[in-house]
Amino acid sequence: MLNRARVPAPRSRVKNQILLALPEHEFQNIFRHLELVELRQGQVLYNADNWIDYAYFMNSGMTSSVSVTVEGETVEDGTVGHEGLMGGPAALGEDQIFCSGIVQIPGSAMRIGAQVLRLAFRQNPGFSQLMLDYMYGLRLQVGRSGECHDSHSLEQRLCRLLLMSQDCTRSDSFPFTFEFLAHIVRSTRAAVSSAIDDLHEAGFIYRRRACIRIVDRKELERKACKCFRKSADKPDRPVLLGEADTVPLHQVASGAVRNHPHSRSHIMPN
Repeated sequence: MLNRARVPAPRSRVKNQILLALPEHEFQNIFRHLELVELRQGQVLYNADNWIDYAYFMNSGMTSSVSVTVEGETVEDGTVGHEGLMGGPAALGEDQIFCSGIVQIPGSAMRIGAQVLRLAFRQNPGFSQLMLDYMYGLRLQVGRSGECHDSHSLEQRLCRLLLMSQDCTRSDSFPFTFEFLAHIVRSTRAAVSSAIDDLHEAGFIYRRRACIRIVDRKELERKACKCFRKSADKPDRPVLLGEADTVPLHQVASGAVRNHPHSRSHIMPN
């Protein structure tokens, strides 16, 4: 029998920034446990109050962490794109969480079993540091999300959402309906429709049925609430990249996931 050496896994198959920031030997150790999966719009990755079987290193598309408060209000806690991970608490042994992970823009992810993720976290120092840095960055951002709804106008929040979506997906166009946007920003369909029409008439975006395209990012940034600018101005704390280089943390941690200890309801996709 021929003794064949294992061919190293190519980084070209991976677009997730956490995985790409790993030292090469740790990347190879983790890659063999990953499965590339396609994600469809509206797909539920995990439900609140259920055990997490898998975590998802996003390659493309956009996912949201969603919870329901004791008052029955649905809360979109944040978005995750190619920079981040859905189900990350599983790495720290938190199999059961109180939010749901839902795909908002179709794409793909590198899926990993929760138990394997915990083992990788314990055995790979570079990976564990990346995860801790990433989750720390998320918590800093999440701390601002609750203030955003109360402090900023609907137009400001819509601009922020569109900019975050562009950063998550690396795309200018999104399959967003008015119903979806109203759900995310916690407003009425009529109010969202009016605000989107205003942005369209101003030439900042182009909208048609079930699709919104960013035309002028600079103007959206100018109109967006300060929460987006704070997210864009995170400190450049370096993290591992390959064996020698570094990359600023703000290039890795730009999504947002939050757990609500008081949330106890399941949320299904629109």
